[in-house]
Amino acid sequence: MIDSDGTMKDSQLEGYERENTVPVVSSNLYLNDQKTEWMRDYVIVTKTARNAAGEAIPVRIGVIGYADDYSSEIMTGKFKNLGFSIRKDPAIPNSIARELEEGGQADATVLLCHADAKETAESLGADSVIDLVSGGHTHDNENGITEDGMPYLEPAKYGNAYCYAELGFDSDGDKAVFRTVADEKNMSVKKNLDKTLKTEENAEELDPDLVSITDVAIEKLQDILNTRIGYITTSAKKKGFIDGSGKMSTTGGNWMSSVYQRAVSSEVAFINYGGVRYDFNMPDNAAQRDVTLSEIHEDYPFENHIFKYSLTYEELLEVFNYALKDEERKAISSVVGIDCYYENDEVNALVKDGKLIYQDGDWKDGFKDRTVTVATNEYVGTSDDVFKDTHNPLDRFTESDRLIEQDQIDVDCAVDVLTREAAENNGLLTIDTMPHFIEGRYHDPDLHTEYCRRQSGRTLEHAFDGHCRHDGDRHDRGCRKKAVSALML
Repeated sequence: MIDSDGTMKDSQLEGYERENTVPVVSSNLYLNDQKTEWMRDYVIVTKTARNAAGEAIPVRIGVIGYADDYSSEIMTGKFKNLGFSIRKDPAIPNSIARELEEGGQADATVLLCHADAKETAESLGADSVIDLVSGGHTHDNENGITEDGMPYLEPAKYGNAYCYAELGFDSDGDKAVFRTVADEKNMSVKKNLDKTLKTEENAEELDPDLVSITDVAIEKLQDILNTRIGYITTSAKKKGFIDGSGKMSTTGGNWMSSVYQRAVSSEVAFINYGGVRYDFNMPDNAAQRDVTLSEIHEDYPFENHIFKYSLTYEELLEVFNYALKDEERKAISSVVGIDCYYENDEVNALVKDGKLIYQDGDWKDGFKDRTVTVATNEYVGTSDDVFKDTHNPLDRFTESDRLIEQDQIDVDCAVDVLTREAAENNGLLTIDTMPHFIEGRYHDPDLHTEYCRRQSGRTLEHAFDGHCRHDGDRHDRGCRKKAVSALML
């Protein structure tokens, strides 16, 4: 994605060509222990500062690139065996800034980092000559000053906000001397979305070069993207955990997992919390709502490969226990094809097709060594978020013959799977709203019914959904209530 001169690739779209001169900066990305030649450490941006009287003076701002080492959180397969490394060392940008300012190349320096802005600013230390830190990655609106006096800024995600600050200078003849950073703030874009529309009133505010690109793209894609796939009768949300799942399953996660399951004919499928990128919300008082092709593309923006594994159930249990080590449940959240009961970050039971196959270390009917096909995306299969010193076991299986298929692209599969479902079901697309990560202990249905009989002293017809999805105390209270009701009858 980068030209040899350290700028973004030139663009070409339907006869429209543009030489892209936007520089790509990172001072701490290495390839085979050598600084990457095609990535710039910094750029010098020349600006004009003006005083209250309108007098102008040129200023040179050094913008230094820097990235946090979050390679374990991304698709590390893009780094593995390729020799890349990210060195999280504040001494690197500090040294560059000092050289630029003391050497007279820059009047001020800004650290542009793909990292938490506050954390990075704090790591620079009291002796840093960097004047401002502008960050990203964590997607939080924030600005402030560290205890060492380093100002920092960071905007919200999805282009919903941008950061603003003023760099103040004193003039020493025709030379600018940096004085301070002032008026730091986060500016909302969402409040002014009407200004982004192509209208006659906005004509002077919209960049003609950018509009010419978007016009071509819209014309080329709008008919395709607005194509109706089918309709849903319940929301599929990327956030908002399903009752009973703890901080795990979402309806959007269930839907995406089910697409993976059907796309590669796996028995079990799961998705990471951040892999679901779109809310399919039902309008107020609506019985159904359409799903369009453009929405499917928004939900699957990464064009992940679907990874299909052949694991033993014991190995699948290891994967689930790993997922539960993260309090935020980001690595793996929604699952379909199996019910996983858990308490205190530990699996206590697995139920497959209504049958208990594992409970508290005891495997039933030889399931421990039986194989099961499992589907997820390449992000989950190659990332290694470390929770409480526990590594992702899928990372190990990906490098072995356990990975049996990896050629399918998820967004293409989603379009195909959902189009076929709609055709077979008069347009209806079904969404699983039940949790399959279930917080609490599993209670055997037969034992549950027998317990109720003992409590009542007589045969009790006890209707329930096949699984007791509540803790032991609530289970006992529920059975007692049923027993009392039966005796009263």
